[in-house]
Amino acid sequence: MLSTKSKKGIAIYLVIVILSLLSGIAFGLSFVVTKKIIQTREMGQSVKAFFGADTGIERAMYKLYKQGQDPPFSFSGSLDGVSYSVLASPPGSEGCNGSYYCLKSVGTFKKTSRAIEASF
Repeated sequence: MLSTKSKKGIAIYLVIVILSLLSGIAFGLSFVVTKKIIQTREMGQSVKAFFGADTGIERAMYKLYKQGQDPPFSFSGSLDGVSYSVLASPPGSEGCNGSYYCLKSVGTFKKTSRAIEASF
């Protein structure tokens, strides 16, 4: 039989092992949760940047169809902290496969940028 002194040493060892495992699990979960929080924040920034680029495309189409401006032209603007820059190219120019014109808009919010290209 094991002595009482020997049993107490095993109990302390088991407690240390169990606490180490629980601490490892807690640190692992906190790491995953922190990464997901950062990813969610960046996703919101990405959506705002995308809609900034979409705003640039809409403004370029307004200039083309309502104001009668012919490409090539470029402009930039901002709306509620989201900035955008647009380049309108005529057909046959570099990178433009459209029959009438090509639009490229880049929206930026904080450190995130998203781009949209449209050919007509």
